Formats: sequence, C-alpha cells, structure tokens
Amino acid sequence: MQNKECQYCYQPFTARRSDNIYCSRYCKDRAWRKANPKRIRVLDKRYREKPGVKLRSAEYNKAWKKANSVRVRENSREYYSSGRGKAANERYFNTPKGKEALRKNWRIAGLRKRAAGKLDQNQIVSLLEQAKGVCYYCQKPLNETYHLDHRIPVSRGGKSTVENMVVSCPHCNRSKGARTDTEFITLLESDFNFPIPQREGPAA
Repeated sequence: MQNKECQYCYQPFTARRSDNIYCSRYCKDRAWRKANPKRIRVLDKRYREKPGVKLRSAEYNKAWKKANSVRVRENSREYYSSGRGKAANERYFNTPKGKEALRKNWRIAGLRKRAAGKLDQNQIVSLLEQAKGVCYYCQKPLNETYHLDHRIPVSRGGKSTVENMVVSCPHCNRSKGARTDTEFITLLESDFNFPIPQREGPAA
C-alpha cells in the first residue's frame, strides 16, 4: 500500500495496488465520463430509445415540474436574466430546426396581423369584469397580471373578436399553445387531474 493523490478529486488516499489512481469507483467513473463525452451521449441516447424509458422519463419530468413549479419558474427567470437564455436561443435559431420554427412563428405572426377584428378599451374592460379576477382556464387569481388569449388560436383560424377572447394567466396562455380552449381545459382536467370550476360563457 502507498499514499497517493486521486487524479479526479485530488484527495489523498491509500492505494492497495500500484496502478490505482482513483480513490473510489465513483471518481473512476466520473473521470471516464469526463474523458468520453461523445461515448456517453451515444449510450444515453441508446438507453432513452428503449421501449418504455422515454414514457417513464416524460411522466417523471411532468410530475417533478408540477411538484416544483415555483423552483422551475425561479430557475427559468434566473436563466434568461443572466443572458444565457438569449445566447442559447441565438444558437438554436441558427440550426435547421430553429430556422423552421422561425418560419412557423412568422407565419403565425402574419395570420395574427391579418386576423379580423380588434378589441377596443371598453371591450377589454368588459372581459376583465367577466373574468372576476381569475384565469379562465385554471381559475386561479390573476394577481394583477393577465393575458388576453384566443379561444380558437389564430393559427387555426381564430379571430381577434370579443367572442373569441378570454382573460388568462400568463402560465396558462403559454402552456395552451395551439390548442383550443376546450382542448386545453380537457388537458388540465385529465392529464393533470385538475378540478376546474364552472365557467361563464360557451367554450369554443
């Protein structure tokens, strides 16, 4: 036995063999992973493609985000305020997939610009009064922050008229995506087991 310094964590340890350079199996594994990043990516991808693994991972991620919603929002806010989010977006939009996403966003922006109808101040006030201070989808208090959302999305032919607009919280508006209000409410009630109180007005 001889005293050595671990080549990964640099802590002193007693080696049982002359060729031991790591103090533990953990350090040996971490050093190998650090030295073989491409191999790790291949193995991880192969594992994730196994039947059932992708589904279990998605279910775990969804449950974890639901249980740690405050932490997720704080991490996201910190990520974008630090400038890393903007840099990552710039890298992404320079890839073929990112450029396709940009073209889709431009198409939706064009549809939104051409959408018939425009709300005036009185109609917005009327919508806010009808909302009674809660989000149309999750029925949680708006806390002085709200979005005007299309029941039928512009990308699916919806118009910017008072009949097609509701008041929602920012989280629900971002999560709804290109779904109709009925589709999103069904998602909240089924996938998230979210009890939704009765709403005023017909759903589109």
